Amino acid sequence: MQEALESEDKTDRLIFDYSSDPNYNRILKSIQAKSGIEGKHFVSHLARHTFGTNLAKETGNVFTVMRFMGINKTETAQIYINMAQGSNVDSLKDSFKEW
Repeated sequence: MQEALESEDKTDRLIFDYSSDPNYNRILKSIQAKSGIEGKHFVSHLARHTFGTNLAKETGNVFTVMRFMGINKTETAQIYINMAQGSNVDSLKDSFKEW
């Protein structure tokens, strides 16, 4: 990740771009089949949003999300931050249920 941040070429900084490469989607479906995961559509769209949410959860930084995902508007990147915070709230609620 550090290498991507330091890159001068903006396209090198993107972990997931906007493309929906059919070959990439086939690889994801193969991973899904081999792992035995059912009930989800493993496609680049899902991978991108999963990555964005996890990045937001780990960093809490809207600008990091923008940079790695190639997002231009803070409002769009903030959605990932909000989703990540929502998942933290759900985890916290589950913890309190045990009391």
